[in-house]
Amino acid sequence: MILGAGGIGMVLETELSTMERKSNSPLPFDVRARLLATQYSNSAYHGAALDRKHIGSELKRFLAEVEIIHGISKAEIASHGVYFSHETCTHASSASSCSGNEVASLRAAFGDDLLSKLLILNTKGFFGHPMGVSFEDVTAVEVLMQQLTDDIKAKAYALYNAQTEGEGVSMADFGNVTKMIGEKIAEIRAAAQ
Repeated sequence: MILGAGGIGMVLETELSTMERKSNSPLPFDVRARLLATQYSNSAYHGAALDRKHIGSELKRFLAEVEIIHGISKAEIASHGVYFSHETCTHASSASSCSGNEVASLRAAFGDDLLSKLLILNTKGFFGHPMGVSFEDVTAVEVLMQQLTDDIKAKAYALYNAQTEGEGVSMADFGNVTKMIGEKIAEIRAAAQ
């Protein structure tokens, strides 16, 4: 099966449009999330080489704008939010890979202390890397709506502490950390069919 951008669906509309649609709709519906901010940036040479300084500066600019306009600090995002990484975390070198540049930009924007608190998830272990399909978008909304971030963090920290204290951690233990994410993604997939 080849999936394109039609593999997922999200309706993005203005708040006014939503209110009008609710008042005219014969069937009730819920607004699942609110998009607070977007930003477009262009490094102009992404296909040839990523510029981690530019990526980091653009992420810093975006987070500063979110704080100024909406009053949501980087600390709040790191403590209560989730970052869905684009990359698969496989790379030849941290200097030239997409994964290395993504982590470097997060570190530049959040700093080491806040980055250690930020929950970073990725759906590619479940879906692979279907080009143009934004599974991360739908999954991010569901993880936040279901308030799974604290549970995921607690299990991940427990595994990390067990590993650092020499108790030994198996791959099955790490599988348990992602189990609830996988179950939620399975529910999303089933609902989409």
